[in-house]
Amino acid sequence: MVASDPRVTVVTGGGSGIGRATAIRLARRGDVLCLCDVSATGLKETAALVESERGRVLTGIVDVRNQGQVRAWIAEILERFDKIDCLFSNAGVNARSTVAEMTLAQWSLLIDTHVTGTFNFCQAVLRS
Repeated sequence: MVASDPRVTVVTGGGSGIGRATAIRLARRGDVLCLCDVSATGLKETAALVESERGRVLTGIVDVRNQGQVRAWIAEILERFDKIDCLFSNAGVNARSTVAEMTLAQWSLLIDTHVTGTFNFCQAVLRS
């Protein structure tokens, strides 16, 4: 790739909140955005905002907890852009519970999303 090529940035949890705000900011600086989320509606809204900033965006419905989905998404990005310059592993969930009242299922969702999801993306990107 030529040095003047735009930076290709992957943002997980790009359908809302911090992921959306980050995507818009990076689009303004000229990055190509590869956004994923489990929410198709949120992802579509973020993509429209990125495009309104004249940004380039590729979207994918990806559950960060699913290693197969993550690997397929990274492969698609590499096939399209031949590189990944930056990963912002941002996907997250909120248990909406205190630790004292949290169920094991809520705890597992937090760990699987925040920790395992980050591992899945870091591993897939670093292996590429």
